[in-house]
Amino acid sequence: MEAERFFWFHIPSQTMWGQVFALLLSVIVGGVIGFERERRGQPAGLRTHALVCAGAALIAIVSQGYGNGLAGRIQDSPARVAANVVVGIGFLGAGAIVREGMSIRGLTTAASIWVVAAMGMAIGTSPRLGEVACICFVIVLTTLTLLNRFEQILKLKGRFREMEIGVNPALLRPDRLLKILEERRIGVLSFQLETQKSAQGEPYTQVRLRVRVPDDFDLVAFQHHIVNLDGIVSCTVEA
Repeated sequence: MEAERFFWFHIPSQTMWGQVFALLLSVIVGGVIGFERERRGQPAGLRTHALVCAGAALIAIVSQGYGNGLAGRIQDSPARVAANVVVGIGFLGAGAIVREGMSIRGLTTAASIWVVAAMGMAIGTSPRLGEVACICFVIVLTTLTLLNRFEQILKLKGRFREMEIGVNPALLRPDRLLKILEERRIGVLSFQLETQKSAQGEPYTQVRLRVRVPDDFDLVAFQHHIVNLDGIVSCTVEA
């Protein structure tokens, strides 16, 4: 059986040893990315990413068998088998996303799970696509490590905050609140209004905002200023 080129090596992809090589490579690729996620305290870490990548590679290998008529001599489209990986990974990725208060964690981890599945499918399909997967692996690992440091240098993460401010609409209209924030050089990126009731049963408007704060933003001073305004029921700012 003709061997296919994988960088400087020739791999007989349709043999058992070629398929074992694909599975081992997928475990390594997924495991390294998973280790980076686990090092940052994410619940979906080394084992999860390694298993997802290896499982996707195995499904790609099986789908190749269907396409070649090896499974019961019935030929089928490999794309039909492999396409179900995308659906399954969608559910798994959703489980990695967690809402904590006003913030949402796990979006990057969900994306990394999705991309390691794609790399696993590429590795399991052919050595040629395995080369592409390895290049993608380097790009993904660079994105997760170097770009995170770049964000810290530019202080991009600290400039965005989530706020929840309770307003008595009879004393302070929400549009006036937005004007007050603008006067303090706080840019409002998005906001949402929701009517709620206080412990005494009085209705008030809960304003949820995503804002961009200046570099010299003082959280304590801001909260002290806001809560002392007439019409403010409560003020919570993501630290």
